[in-house]
Amino acid sequence: SLLTKEIKLKYKSPIDFFKSLKYIGASYRTGNEQYSQGEFLELIRHWKKQSPDKTEITYSICFLKGIK
Repeated sequence: SLLTKEIKLKYKSPIDFFKSLKYIGASYRTGNEQYSQGEFLELIRHWKKQSPDKTEITYSICFLKGIK
């Protein structure tokens, strides 16, 4: 059976979100490529411009139960 749940978390800033990814060992790579420092800073600037007062992330978590 499969259960999906969405969890919304708020961060002080996009930087805090990316720090939380680093803290758990996750990455923001896309495939084998990683953003350059300039691209990363542009992403953060754009994010702050679009949503200056909050950084809210929605995680979709899937739980799968297997029976043997």
